[in-house]
Amino acid sequence: MHNMIAALFLFSLCYVHNIQAKVTIHRFEDCEKGKDYSLSVDMKIKHDGDKNIVEEGTITNKIDFTKDIKAVLEVFSEEGGQWKQLAKKEDDLCNIRETFIGEFAEEVEKAAGITDTCLIKKGEYKLSNFVADFTKVKYTDFPEGKVKVRTEMHKDADIVGCLEVEFTLQK
Repeated sequence: MHNMIAALFLFSLCYVHNIQAKVTIHRFEDCEKGKDYSLSVDMKIKHDGDKNIVEEGTITNKIDFTKDIKAVLEVFSEEGGQWKQLAKKEDDLCNIRETFIGEFAEEVEKAAGITDTCLIKKGEYKLSNFVADFTKVKYTDFPEGKVKVRTEMHKDADIVGCLEVEFTLQK
C-alpha cells in the first residue's frame, strides 16, 4: 500500500498515459505540512528539460499498509484562480493503484525497493534520481493547464495519510 502511496502521488504527478504532453510538477507533499500522518512523503523534484526527476525522495510508513486501507482520490483543475473538482473516486487503495496508476506504480515501487504489492510493511523507502515517466500512468482524463491530485487514505475512521501533487499539463 505504501508503494501505492508513492505511486499514487507520483502517479498524480504523471497521470498522462500515451498522451504526448509536457508535464511539469510544481508540488508533491503531504496535504498538511507538519501533520503526523502514518504515511508521509518528502520529495525533492528537479526538472531537466521535459523530465521530472525525484532527485531525493523519502516515503515514511509508520504502519503496515494492507488491503483494508481505503482511499479518496480527487482530481482538480485550476480555473480563474479557484480549484474545480473534476473527478472523485473512493475505493480501497489497491484498486485505486490498479485503476488509476497502473504500470507507473510498479516502476516507483521497484525504484524504492518495495517488493510487495498492496501489502507494504512499515518502514522508510527512498527514491534517488527517479525519472517519472508519465506515459506509464493509466489515467488519461487530465485537462490541459494546472491540475491538483489529492489522495486521502483511511484505516477505519482514522486518516493515515494524505498526499497532494500539483502539476501543469501542456499538450
